[in-house]
Amino acid sequence: AYSYIDQLEKQYREFGLISVKLFLVSFVAITKPSLIKKFFENYNTFSKQNFILKKGELFIPDTLLVASPRLWRLKRKFYSPIFTSVNLRKYESIINRETKYLLSQIDSLVENCFDIRHVIDQHVCLTTIDALTGIYSREFLWNEIDKVLDFIHSAQAAATKRITRPFIWLDYIYYRTKEGKRIQAKVDYFYKTFEALQNKEVIGNNNEIYSLVDQINKLREFDKSISGKTQILELLAFLIAGYETSAFTITAALFYMGNYKNFLFHIL
Repeated sequence: AYSYIDQLEKQYREFGLISVKLFLVSFVAITKPSLIKKFFENYNTFSKQNFILKKGELFIPDTLLVASPRLWRLKRKFYSPIFTSVNLRKYESIINRETKYLLSQIDSLVENCFDIRHVIDQHVCLTTIDALTGIYSREFLWNEIDKVLDFIHSAQAAATKRITRPFIWLDYIYYRTKEGKRIQAKVDYFYKTFEALQNKEVIGNNNEIYSLVDQINKLREFDKSISGKTQILELLAFLIAGYETSAFTITAALFYMGNYKNFLFHIL
């Protein structure tokens, strides 16, 4: 899908049709639904996939729309190392560790008929941040995690609305609305909270990149345009999508570890 956009951009640039480029994404969504559907089938990582496809088979996942449209294609190919076997093993160890921690808490919480959804949300978000940033500190993150979750849920709701109203994809229009200003305030807060991640040093040697933030920092050596809030916006886009994915992973782990009856009782 991304290569198809590049092809169209080059084609329209030759004719100088700048105005057409403003609606290029919508044009692709209308003319290439089969290509987009195939893209989703190959990379089935978003829990709201079916909902999005029913909204017109749009090819941009709603979880990415919280980021500025100009960042949708920001050098994605350079992020591929995060999915190599080394990173997957590390991610698996994170999931295993956090799942065991969750199980130890759930055993006592379920006995008291406690609604465990929020507890799972918190630990899923911690797990996702750990996988993407390489930082795991309950002391540092625990006081902020509910605000991060509030931001994620608000961003998802706003992104869904931006699907049904494509015209507010344009940032300078959307962020002048009441809802847009509210979302932007949450983005600014998140940015300030995790601003230190921008300066995080790459772990290990040049051949060992262990987190998404490490990879973005490494990418800055080759692309000087990546600076300021660009990194955080990219992290947000991956964080929201990763939160959906790791939530499913932990849910499946709990199901297969024999707690599915109690778990489903409190979720449904």
